[in-house]
Amino acid sequence: MKKEYNNRCSERLLPIKYTPNFGWTNYATWLINLEILGDIEFDEIVSADHLKEIVEDTVFSQYKLGNGSYLVEDFARSFISEVNFYEIAQNINEELELQS
Repeated sequence: MKKEYNNRCSERLLPIKYTPNFGWTNYATWLINLEILGDIEFDEIVSADHLKEIVEDTVFSQYKLGNGSYLVEDFARSFISEVNFYEIAQNINEELELQS
């Protein structure tokens, strides 16, 4: 059965497999690159591990558990685990090479 969505619904609220990826591996990769890494000006080659560390620090640095619920953290970690940090690193490193 095909799922239908209200047109007023934000793309960000759609399930990952039903959302656009704009040429990236998946929606999670596109969104993390856009919302977290896209505004950072890198001046040296980056690794996938370093990018993942930046994202986790950004997402969880001010995160406080309330009432013992880990649900929000679990959802965030699940979303981050879908990100192709190697693809983002390759893209950033190619941009750096073009600038030099």
